[in-house]
Amino acid sequence: MATVTAPPQVSLKTILVATDFSRCAKPALSYAAALAREEKGKIFLVHVLPPAPTYPIPLDYGPLSAEDEEAGSRMRDALSTPEMAGIEHESLIEQGELWPVLESVIKSHRVDVVVIGTHGREGLTKLILGSVAEEVFRRSLCPVVTVGPHVAPECLHQGRLRRVVFATDLSPGSLHALPYVLKLSEQHHAELTFVHALASAIPDAEHGATAFVQREVDEAQAQLRKLAPAGTKADVVVDVGIAAAIIVRVAQTQNASLIVMGLHQQSVFAATHLPWSTAHRVVCDAHCPVLTVR
Repeated sequence: MATVTAPPQVSLKTILVATDFSRCAKPALSYAAALAREEKGKIFLVHVLPPAPTYPIPLDYGPLSAEDEEAGSRMRDALSTPEMAGIEHESLIEQGELWPVLESVIKSHRVDVVVIGTHGREGLTKLILGSVAEEVFRRSLCPVVTVGPHVAPECLHQGRLRRVVFATDLSPGSLHALPYVLKLSEQHHAELTFVHALASAIPDAEHGATAFVQREVDEAQAQLRKLAPAGTKADVVVDVGIAAAIIVRVAQTQNASLIVMGLHQQSVFAATHLPWSTAHRVVCDAHCPVLTVR
């Protein structure tokens, strides 16, 4: 079993919310507002305009374009909602390629966590166009909360997390997320569930739980229980099957407010364009947001 090293200093006070003002952007800002209120933190609401066309002759800067003015107006509307009342915030309208702009904001403002909404592109659409949200959470060195298309508005109870589900394959990469799991559950007084999928035993599952499969389940349960510090209670779920389906089902059955996952190193192009990565599948199908940690 991989060991958990001393947890890093975990902070979620400085929050970047990337918005394109689409239908999926509003729930992301609502979720960020709940986190910021609990942390007494600050939100940077960022909208990125497409790169400016290049001209052979330098042009003088003129007045704000209609696109700039519309973005400013929609920013003000987004920040004037009741859920944003009393939360420190700043709006930024930048121009350029999305990820380089967000990366610059993350570094310059020392962002602790990024929150982004996603339409959940699937199949051929994802293969051709890629997933913007997945590019962000695959590239970002800070944690990213992705709010998918099926997230239920009531997944937060009065702005607090009810239950946090930690999905882990027990590898070192997945365990990077554990400090965030423990911090959020403690801060929100949320219940905890650790979930692990035994993909290696899928062929045996068709014929029922053999003694070998049961031994794997028992060993995984014991390893999961060791992840919780003394005095921390966590439910443990080990199941046999497709990891994404198990994670989504457990989170929905237990009415979770957040799923937390550690990411493996993977080609960004492959992850953002191929439709079958576990993290992407969970984000697309989950009824609650997903926090990913590299």
